[in-house]
Amino acid sequence: MPGISHFNPPELPAPRGFSHASSGSGEVVFVAGQVGSDVSGTILHPGDVAAQFGLAIRNLGFALARHVAAARAEVAEAVPQRIVLRPRAVDDSGFTIRREETPDGVVYRVVGERPTRWIRQTDFSNDEAVGYLADRLGRLGVEQALVKAGAVSGDT
Repeated sequence: MPGISHFNPPELPAPRGFSHASSGSGEVVFVAGQVGSDVSGTILHPGDVAAQFGLAIRNLGFALARHVAAARAEVAEAVPQRIVLRPRAVDDSGFTIRREETPDGVVYRVVGERPTRWIRQTDFSNDEAVGYLADRLGRLGVEQALVKAGAVSGDT
């Protein structure tokens, strides 16, 4: 049949009326005749199902070997990605303060991964949670940075 390739590896007995492995275009491979036999076709370990199964799986590996090698050849070699870990600078506070002019007046915006995450996690209907957030922001140095940026009591 055109477009179908058949493969009978030398490690397996010669098939009668079938091929050990066949494939067409695409990723599907059909296998047949994988039993617990040696290259001459002699069934090994009669009556031992576990040994028979082990040999059949080994023979399946022989039948698929060419197809696996061809598939690997088609795939471009993966270039390992270099991962670079850079420690944070000693003086990196993890946030910045932006002073913005708006129609309503001056607004001070705290920008940073940790403060943003903490605010999103806070239940503002819970006074204890809001107090905990204030403590965390204080320990991070947000209040001092706001004062340094020029914020005064009552600013937003």
